[in-house]
Amino acid sequence: MSKYTIGIDLGGTTMTAGIVNENYEIVGKLTWATRLPRPAEDLEKALADLCRTVAQDNKVDFADIKYVGIGTPGSVNFTTGFVGFNTNFGYYDWNLGPDLEALLGWTCSGDALRREFIFADFPEAFAFMTRVAFAAEKLDHH
Repeated sequence: MSKYTIGIDLGGTTMTAGIVNENYEIVGKLTWATRLPRPAEDLEKALADLCRTVAQDNKVDFADIKYVGIGTPGSVNFTTGFVGFNTNFGYYDWNLGPDLEALLGWTCSGDALRREFIFADFPEAFAFMTRVAFAAEKLDHH
């Protein structure tokens, strides 16, 4: 079973989700219009739908998605995923991380949604962390 990561670039005009496999290969990406202005709750639902759709469009079982990271402008509390102010959207006191956590059924860890991994041993865990680092470097997103 492969493990995948989704990275989202959340901008004022578009939001793009890219999906990367455990071999650092970009499996696919999907871009939707952000369609501002709209309530934060509507945007959060769209982000959750974007995650599910990019997986489906690329024939990836959503259960195999192990991590979702979101980049958004503004002041973000990396411990809670709470956005104090989003400069492009005009949202104040936005619970982006916790709200997406609820929509996707995951947990929030800082500015990212998280799933738990269990590895057979330390070398397997370290190899996984290395693959994620190379994938981030390949995307110039470090």
